[in-house]
Amino acid sequence: NNNNILAFSAIFIALFSLISPHALAQNKKQPAKHTTTAQSPDAEDDKAPTQKADLFWNDPIVGKGIVNFTVEVKNYARKPVVLGYYFNNKMLVKDTVLTDDRCVAHFQRDTLYEQGLYILHFPENGAVFDILMPEEQKFALKCDTMARQADRASVKNSQPIANFLEYQRYISAKQLEFSDIMKEFQAPNTTPERKEEIRKRYIEVDSLVKAHNEEVIAANKDNFLSNFLRALKEVKIPTFDIPDGLTKHERD
Repeated sequence: NNNNILAFSAIFIALFSLISPHALAQNKKQPAKHTTTAQSPDAEDDKAPTQKADLFWNDPIVGKGIVNFTVEVKNYARKPVVLGYYFNNKMLVKDTVLTDDRCVAHFQRDTLYEQGLYILHFPENGAVFDILMPEEQKFALKCDTMARQADRASVKNSQPIANFLEYQRYISAKQLEFSDIMKEFQAPNTTPERKEEIRKRYIEVDSLVKAHNEEVIAANKDNFLSNFLRALKEVKIPTFDIPDGLTKHERD
């Protein structure tokens, strides 16, 4: 039925938007190992912090700080890049950095960000880009705010982020396929016979996505992407038989 056809996309989109570093944090404190020119984080930095780090080169290895990564944004010079995260249906701000003349924002600090799903928000054009923050936070990311999220994005020195971008591309393609399936299924001229064929195709594609998720989880056991995808898995509710002779109150 229509609810079955809608199930995968609705569950994925809802869960994907709710996963945050606070929901998936590893619950351990990270020791400060280096000093940094960026603003030091504190308990209040989740409300409305801003920072202006040294912006001098697009190299995630060179420079001070246990966190030291760059975000290069096409045609986005001297403009703010906001690093935030999802919390329920809101986006909370973690840090803000201005890009330099080469459209590069340099994030530096001496305390690791919690691992999880973050947002790169570009206020000047309203674009939003999802990024999975890994354990090793020294990398260089390139993105194009005018393109679909992962289509023109690339990263250096971070295999977990590269794998996440590849996963996003796969899911994006499958979401388009599910969208086409739903449109045809819901079309007024679709016959019952054709709807049965579409239902079988949905089950087939859904199985392919689940199998792909398991492959990605197995291939990323040594990094946070595996934990992230496990959190997106549908919870299986066990079935059980209700004994006869129970009152309505007992059944409820």
